[in-house]
Amino acid sequence: DHVSSSLIAGLVFASDKLKFHIQINGAVRAFARPPTRTPKQAPSASLRLVYHFWQVSADVSYSMCLRAASAAFLVMSLCALRGIDAQRSSFDGIQGRRGMSHRFFGAVAYNSKSKQAMPWACPTRVFHGDESWLDALLFMWGDHDFLFAKIAAGASLAGSTSFLEEMASAYFILKYLREILQLPSVSLGAEEAKLIRRHSFRHWLANMI
Repeated sequence: DHVSSSLIAGLVFASDKLKFHIQINGAVRAFARPPTRTPKQAPSASLRLVYHFWQVSADVSYSMCLRAASAAFLVMSLCALRGIDAQRSSFDGIQGRRGMSHRFFGAVAYNSKSKQAMPWACPTRVFHGDESWLDALLFMWGDHDFLFAKIAAGASLAGSTSFLEEMASAYFILKYLREILQLPSVSLGAEEAKLIRRHSFRHWLANMI
């Protein structure tokens, strides 16, 4: 099958610069189109975080609460790249059966400016055809009308087993994010994590690095 040289160049960039776990052999690299411009930092950082949150949410060695919070950040990351506010979204349902290439889940966010509902969809097979992160997301989302359920004060994501029946505050969302980003797979120390500030969810991902 024909594959665009620009697509190959993007995969090479993701492997070399964003540290995605993608193995590209020399023969394929030879078809890559040379870069025509300097990649922008914000979307590059955003894509790297999308990949990291997927890795954490799909890793069954972590607690389900940590995976669920990471899955929520994964969805918010994907939505941020599309300019959609995911935090206040309500879950609508899953279309298709597990393993299908076009399987996706739908959600509805409220557009406060136009005063109307804004439906959106997210693929279930984000990387490598793996849907294991979706189980973690649904563990937290379930029947709730929000992505971030709250964890009891003082509890660690890594040690928690369940969520409380209420929405997390901005403080807890930052707490979740810092705990996830301090995992060994990301080189972000405690002092660096403290620098993370709360942004509009349309901009937070591009501004946080």
